[in-house]
Amino acid sequence: MLCAIGSWGGRRLRLGGEVTVTGARGGRPLLEAVNVAYGPRPRNRSHAMDMNGYLAEAKLAVVHVQKKTPLGTYNQIRDTTRQPLMLPFRIMMRGAQILRENQEVAKLTPGASYERKIEILAEAGKRGMSGNCSEMAAIAFLFLSDRGIRPLDYMCFNGKDHAFVILGRPAGSIAGDFSSWADKSVACDPLRGEAGIATQLAVWWNYSKCASLFRKE
Repeated sequence: MLCAIGSWGGRRLRLGGEVTVTGARGGRPLLEAVNVAYGPRPRNRSHAMDMNGYLAEAKLAVVHVQKKTPLGTYNQIRDTTRQPLMLPFRIMMRGAQILRENQEVAKLTPGASYERKIEILAEAGKRGMSGNCSEMAAIAFLFLSDRGIRPLDYMCFNGKDHAFVILGRPAGSIAGDFSSWADKSVACDPLRGEAGIATQLAVWWNYSKCASLFRKE
């Protein structure tokens, strides 16, 4: 059992399952893990994983990201107004974070795998203990990848600025055809602090045009 204490934006985190959220402390969750046991890091569990398994892993990833980014995000009112006196400092940190990311991305050779960019985003998020959707999704992607979860997509909305992770998108499905895979896959959206059947993306964001930036089979 993994127990986390806190709330996000004044509401309970809807994690459910094996991940339980109790109590409230401030706007963004201050997580206190009790008996945290992520379990072994299996390699390529895709053949044995069902939807419930993917969902449990996605929920663990949400908690993991929250632990790595305790300062929250920079583009959500719930976080930027929580400590108004810290806002100038947070803006300065975000500027430095983006600068470092751009410098590291600029070093990539033409044709470099997008996975390296994901690694850069994740490292920036963890170093700054904060981030927006791209950094948070990158941290979640690498966490799930390290646990052997396949297939795994680092995705974004096509025409809307948001990144997230999809677990279990069927082989042969087209990323841009949401209806062909959404009810058969699990979405991990660390920025929202949520995980659920991928059809929920259309509910959470009122948008469903997706593109896969990097996939691991």
